[in-house]
Amino acid sequence: MLNTPPSTVDGLKRHSKKLSKSLGIPLHQAQAQAAVFCGYPTFAVALKSLSAKQPVGSAPTRKHRLHVSAWWTDRETRQSGREVWWVDLSAPYTQLLTPSQMRLPGAFARLTPLAKDHLFIDYRHDSQERAQHHICHALRTWLFVDATKLRPSTTHSRVYPEGKSSNAIPGRDHYSGWYDPITKGYVFVDEPYEPAALRKAADRAQWSNQHQYDIAKPQWPGMYLPGGQSGSRLYLVASKKNGPPLAPLVKSLDKLPAPPVSEAWKGDSAQGLSHFVSPGETDAQGNKPEPPKTPTAPPPAHRGKQPNRMPIETHEVLGKLLKDVNADTYMREGVRNRMATLRGTLDSWIQNEYSVNELPFERFTEVYFGDTPRTRFEKSLPLHQREAHMATLADVKQTLEQHYTPTKVRALTNRIDQMMKSLSTWK
Repeated sequence: MLNTPPSTVDGLKRHSKKLSKSLGIPLHQAQAQAAVFCGYPTFAVALKSLSAKQPVGSAPTRKHRLHVSAWWTDRETRQSGREVWWVDLSAPYTQLLTPSQMRLPGAFARLTPLAKDHLFIDYRHDSQERAQHHICHALRTWLFVDATKLRPSTTHSRVYPEGKSSNAIPGRDHYSGWYDPITKGYVFVDEPYEPAALRKAADRAQWSNQHQYDIAKPQWPGMYLPGGQSGSRLYLVASKKNGPPLAPLVKSLDKLPAPPVSEAWKGDSAQGLSHFVSPGETDAQGNKPEPPKTPTAPPPAHRGKQPNRMPIETHEVLGKLLKDVNADTYMREGVRNRMATLRGTLDSWIQNEYSVNELPFERFTEVYFGDTPRTRFEKSLPLHQREAHMATLADVKQTLEQHYTPTKVRALTNRIDQMMKSLSTWK
């Protein structure tokens, strides 16, 4: 048995397991005893305190290069190109996030793994600038993940005081929720534009005192849209009682290099829709790369007539309808978030339903995310417009129910019902 209390989180956990085995007691009892042995009242407090004393994501040498590539076609000039940029991480990206965590919306949207060191943005951007912007956003987010070891979270209520979004920090913008697997706590990442955050500084400080939350502002500017005095700035927000300590996260973030931004593009640009072959792909192909016809993993071969399948033309009709609704209702959060899930799901369905010969990549990219109308940032819509969009969503729901089994389509139709309810109460 140890004579000296463990000084690290891993040491505390190892000691707890040994104690449980040697004394024949449940692990939670052993953890409580181990915490007292280390001088802490509870195991949770011990974890939080010890994790604050050790660096987060800063010790390993960054040697695992991650490439992110994308295509673009200018709709006016009809010129096309391929963009790629990279960052060096402390571990392969597959060890930092699970596939399900990478499916969450935001910077990870439409990222398709092509190799152990290469992610392709499965979307045809309408300009070189947009392609570079999307790549930079993805790279910045991977740097954040690598430095903090936080994980994207869908449990949104956990980041708010008392679990209520109405208690959120004043002036929040471009925010996201993250989970710390070490302390089991949650971090609210807020990235407002700097001038707006400064105007709300007093309100945010008062909110912090009222709810007993810590607010930290790293020097590293963030993931969303950093740059200049008017760019977005990263703030970490966490409960003093249940959240992870923010100081180690700030320390790790401040060791990061300057975030990649499209205004200072240092990646590689090529004309035409060529496929970028990463070193990882070369190794996997025995140093004899044969670039695929499209940079996405080909869908499974068509297996004949299937009950859960819509005609391509019907997918295209639904895609246009949903893009029109999204453009008008983007500012309605109850519609926007569910719309992203709905379009993303249908996008993956059509890719699985048709082979690349039946549905060429150029046509596929236009169905649910290409050729989108200009977004209207309206804070409300008149009743007749809301009713028109509700009728459109009802038609989409009916169409889905006609082509798919109830079991497969139930989750999507429930989301559509929730979207229509949200529109009906949008004043």
